[in-house]
Amino acid sequence: MRTSRAGFAAVEIFADDLEAFPGSARDVRRLTEALDLEVVVLQPLRDYVGAPAERRAGANESARRLLENMNQLGCRLLLACSATDAAT
Repeated sequence: MRTSRAGFAAVEIFADDLEAFPGSARDVRRLTEALDLEVVVLQPLRDYVGAPAERRAGANESARRLLENMNQLGCRLLLACSATDAAT
């Protein structure tokens, strides 16, 4: 069944779900393409803006990983949410 017949054209991928998935981001892309779906956004990049110096390297690494996953998913949009940590 083509998923588009059910009314769906695209999906958003939550980064925590992607990490828990037993395959790679490319595997997710293959699955979504097989269902005739586009991955339109990967979310969220948290606590990046305003990260204190001692957390900046970790924040940069998280952003780099998400950008790599976006490339593998074929998606062009990253949702960067408001800071969730009081230190940022």
